[in-house]
Amino acid sequence: MRALEGFEVTVTFCRPKLGLLLEQGAGFAGRVAVAPIPIPHEAVRRQKAGASLLTGPEVARLLPPRPAAGHKGAFGHVLVIAGAAGYEGAAALASLAALRGGAGRVTLACPGRVAAALAGRFPEVMVRALPGEDAFTEDAAPPVAELAAGADVLCIGPGLGRRPGTGAMLRRLLSIVERPLLLDADGLNLLDLTTLAGYAGPLVLTPHPGEMARLLGTSADAVQADRPGRVRAAARTVRDAGAPGAARACVLKGARTLVADADGHLRLNPTRSSALATAGTGDVLSGLIAALLAQGAGPVAAASAGVYVHGLAGEIAAAERGSERAVVAGDVLDCLGRAFMRVEGETSGRRPRGHSAPPGLIWLTRDPSAGEDSRGGVRNNPGEYDPWG
Repeated sequence: MRALEGFEVTVTFCRPKLGLLLEQGAGFAGRVAVAPIPIPHEAVRRQKAGASLLTGPEVARLLPPRPAAGHKGAFGHVLVIAGAAGYEGAAALASLAALRGGAGRVTLACPGRVAAALAGRFPEVMVRALPGEDAFTEDAAPPVAELAAGADVLCIGPGLGRRPGTGAMLRRLLSIVERPLLLDADGLNLLDLTTLAGYAGPLVLTPHPGEMARLLGTSADAVQADRPGRVRAAARTVRDAGAPGAARACVLKGARTLVADADGHLRLNPTRSSALATAGTGDVLSGLIAALLAQGAGPVAAASAGVYVHGLAGEIAAAERGSERAVVAGDVLDCLGRAFMRVEGETSGRRPRGHSAPPGLIWLTRDPSAGEDSRGGVRNNPGEYDPWG
């Protein structure tokens, strides 16, 4: 395999192949050029490919509308349940990301001593103290349920902690609320897939490989060896054991983040950077996806748009800091606005022709009416880029 290192372009035919876009294949392939061969377009469509590649124009369409006459109530209220003692930063990052993601209001519910430390530090975030000084306890479930009744979305997990009482609070809470729920970090570590599947409301899970391994009863190495299969397995488990008709999405974070819906269809995120490999960036992603849910996006749309914008913000942060090594989670948070601007420009005509092809992918075509790609290739209408057919 070492002999393949340094390849600049790999040519594939008809449509992109998943193995060329996932690690480690992507690391060897370099930029992927898709060349046409005489396979009828309709024949390709009938194959019903089990995966799709997220693109800027698609993500722009997934973002909830932002009417000029809207008010804070129109853009949703996120309740963040996060931040045991020692993990206050996770709660702050998730809460601020929910606001940067467009939520109209954000409330942070956390243990008493943590609430006292955070109250007033972030004037845009409403902070509510729960029973328990340093950790979440089962007694917190009723007041959290009361707060949830006034919220549109729950974001649970960043810096939650793993005390026994915290798990009891979660199980009790999930049995009495039905709001759309994003669950991350210790929220995933304290529960199993069967319990999660029983949740009555819409659900987004955002595990990294270690958390996914625990949920599936395997190892992180096994997850990484078959990322598509593992995230599909988790998504189907929460579908098959879940409430009938409840919307589900499962995100497997990593260098090529995957989003699986309840039917196992995959969406691959092409935006990524090692700048995101730093503490707290997952908390930013949690708050961002929760904000999109609060504004009316469904679980799959919110997760797909969230991972794309988050990855793009990481790329922008690395460029602004001068190196991927120098980025911290707060930089990613600060770059969300610029990432949204780039994505929303996909449908406004502000982006250069050809930008809608995902990074590292060149779409070749014999269509003489096609425009020149900004990378030098030729492809179909940039506004209708479809990498999978």
